[in-house]
Amino acid sequence: MILILDTPRFLLSDLSAALPSLDQNNLKAWIGRGVVSLSEFDREAGGSGKRVLLTLRTAYELALTSRMVELGVSPARAFQNACLFSKRKSLKLKPDVFGGTDERNPETLLYDNRPTCFVIYPQNFDESEHSSHMTMPAHSWIGPVSNSEDEALFDSIFRDGRAAAIVLFCNPILSGVDNVLGVDRG
Repeated sequence: MILILDTPRFLLSDLSAALPSLDQNNLKAWIGRGVVSLSEFDREAGGSGKRVLLTLRTAYELALTSRMVELGVSPARAFQNACLFSKRKSLKLKPDVFGGTDERNPETLLYDNRPTCFVIYPQNFDESEHSSHMTMPAHSWIGPVSNSEDEALFDSIFRDGRAAAIVLFCNPILSGVDNVLGVDRG
């Protein structure tokens, strides 16, 4: 447990303000249908009138999910990828990490002093099988972005003839959540 990430303290309504493209009713529906799942540290509503309390890690996952859904990824696949990014312990899958070692700051989930790139790409991409929604099994990749590594970044993403990928620069997405929720990383 990482205190800043895994302490339940945010309401769904707080998160809706951070994610204008995803309203509270959709969040409730996604949770109710099991499209997204709460972490072991989130606090579920315990009865009538009780509210769900989310951790910052879950807020980040939902922000990344929302952004990927806007880009055409199915909600379930987007949430699975967001959980890979957030290092949710309950998942057995691990994303590819630039350089083979995940050197991201465990409290921010970002690289210190470098933009963090999260890439989702279809497994065995075939143009004939491509649909408007990325619902096929996907791989993900996490890495830092800097001028000296740009060539390696794109070589890693598009190796083996891969022709399509969704690239998210995570720093502005996560800092937007921090700003709306009043999280001060000092």
